This record gives sequence, C-alpha cells and structure tokens, in this order.
Amino acid sequence: MRSDVKAVVLSGGKSERIGDNKSFLSIESSFLLDVVVRRLQLVFSDIYIVTNRPSIYEGLNAICLADIFPEKGPLGGIYTALELINANYIFVFACDMPFLNTQLITFMMEKIDKRYDVIVPLSDKKAEPLHAIYSSSLKDKIRDSVIKNRLSVNSFINRCSTLTVNSEEIKTFGSNVFFNINTAEDYKKALDIVEYGAKN
Repeated sequence: MRSDVKAVVLSGGKSERIGDNKSFLSIESSFLLDVVVRRLQLVFSDIYIVTNRPSIYEGLNAICLADIFPEKGPLGGIYTALELINANYIFVFACDMPFLNTQLITFMMEKIDKRYDVIVPLSDKKAEPLHAIYSSSLKDKIRDSVIKNRLSVNSFINRCSTLTVNSEEIKTFGSNVFFNINTAEDYKKALDIVEYGAKN
C-alpha cells in the first residue's frame, strides 16, 4: 500500500433521481457504501468519506469529513479532502460505484508522476473524474474555482496537467468498473450484475 495516497469517497449528493440516499441502497447483502469501502480497504490503509451529513455515516470503517463548502458538488468535496487530509495524492471515488476493480486502482497508482496533477481514466473517450487521482498541489487552484462557482470537475481537469488512461488500457479490468447508480433502473441493473456474478 502506498502511504502517500489516501482514498476519498464522495457522498454528498442529494440522490434526487433515485429518491433515496444511494449510499444506503442494499447490494451484496450490505449497504452500497459498505461495499465500496470494503473494496477500497484491499488497496488503501486510510479511507475518508466526504459528506455534508457526517453524522449518518457513523459506524463505517472510514473517517468522515464534513464538506467545507456544502452544496458545491464533487469539486467542493475534492477541495475538502485536499484541505483536511495529509497526503500527497488522493484517489477520489463516487459512493455509487459498486464494482470498483482493485487491480485497476493499483494500475492507476503506478502511473503517479510529479509531472501530472491529475490521473484520470477514459471510458468511451469520456473522462471519469470521480475515479481519478488528484495531487495535493491542486488545493488552492480548486478552492479558487469553487469560490468562483466554476464547479465542473471535467472543465477543471482540462485546465490541469492531466494524464489520461485510455480505454484500451482499461478494458482488461472488466466492463463494469465505472458503472454507477443514478436511477432506479441503474440500481436494478446493478442487482442483476451481482446475481449473474453469483451464478457464474
């Protein structure tokens, strides 16, 4: 395990499209957030959850951090992590990605290089900024963007020294590594993927 990289799960969203807190959806006989944390424990010694409601996450095997800038979306959560965590890099994940692949996570960490502020994978040529590595050197730059309400994470990483991990490199790690649950239909599909995996 690299001690200079900490895992950060962003769980500050309102889950408006699914009508419930996605972190506590039931999957694999556990809460979704439990599943994510357990997978991350295979790679990271320290796992943090950034949220605007830290009290509801007590009992999880992770350290909860309250959003410094509530209601500022993922970029605000990334800033909170960089401000409050003592680490050279953070690996940021969304709370709604149940099929994280530990080999892919390790593969991406092996690409850490001081020349790059961000390491982000591509899925169908689109960046996955909530499965990406951010350097602590970005803290002030992100804070400035958040204060100015420039909250698009994709736009932000386009202004950084960014290394992209292309789809060809990623496909060997499976087809569901970036699957995320935004709607009831997504949730049903996730349950189908789990059931199919259990049968095979």
